[in-house]
Amino acid sequence: MLYHSIQQIGVCCVANPSYVRFDTGLTKPKFGILGSDIAGHVEAVGTNVTQFHVGDEVYGDIGRGGFAEYVVTTEDKLSFKPANLSFVEAAAVPKAGNTALQSVHDFGQVKASNSVLIKGASGGIGTFAIQIAKSAGAKVTAVNGKHDIELVRSLGADHIIDYTVSDFADGQHQYDLILDLVGNRTVNDYQRTLKPDGTALIVGFTTMGHMIGAIVKGMWASKKSTQIIKPMDAVITQAHLNDLKARVESGELKPIIDRSYEFDQIPEAMRYIETGHARGKVVVRSGVN
Repeated sequence: MLYHSIQQIGVCCVANPSYVRFDTGLTKPKFGILGSDIAGHVEAVGTNVTQFHVGDEVYGDIGRGGFAEYVVTTEDKLSFKPANLSFVEAAAVPKAGNTALQSVHDFGQVKASNSVLIKGASGGIGTFAIQIAKSAGAKVTAVNGKHDIELVRSLGADHIIDYTVSDFADGQHQYDLILDLVGNRTVNDYQRTLKPDGTALIVGFTTMGHMIGAIVKGMWASKKSTQIIKPMDAVITQAHLNDLKARVESGELKPIIDRSYEFDQIPEAMRYIETGHARGKVVVRSGVN
């Protein structure tokens, strides 16, 4: 059986169709089958494959084509499934876990005593980012709705801001790293909320205007100060998948699964994702045994 997780652009807000088209094709779809994260058994291997064998349990991010009964990919897109996870849990890890890992560890270079603000903290990337930042010894502030307070607190968040009540960019607090997983704020907001040498990473945007503003104004602001403000796009590598596997098996990371759907329920799963209220990840199971 093959398992797939569903991605969403933005966490607390549903993405504007114009932004989605920028990624998927402005006038018509530029690819066929959706889906990127997968987990399952190896059914067959090519003659040049050296790492995996038939029957191995693997997980990974294949980019496109994951919503299928069978997928074909190169071995560098896969790693062995974490031994302590089910296939449903493993399918939730690759893209969200890797984006969180690269944001907090690689680009953010978070260390002990740093302060980290995660906007959209209860979503797939956010729940991983909280755990990774806490494992580095950082103080974590989670921005999310009131219904997700207990979830982010259970993952280690030190402070919680209910975005329906308070504005994280009111200038009262500043952070070493802001990880914005919603992408609906201005560069001025980030500048006001960052420490003088802080970094703001924006993953996903709700509108084309926010994306262009983050790229153009963020680049300009970064040149004029010691702050760094920029979009963040994770590059999936086998080394990162191996790193995530080790962190999961050590107990440092755990995936949060909101719901799982059968393969013929993909439209229903997508509609649920589009509500913007998914907590953690949504996973689809194929009908292939």
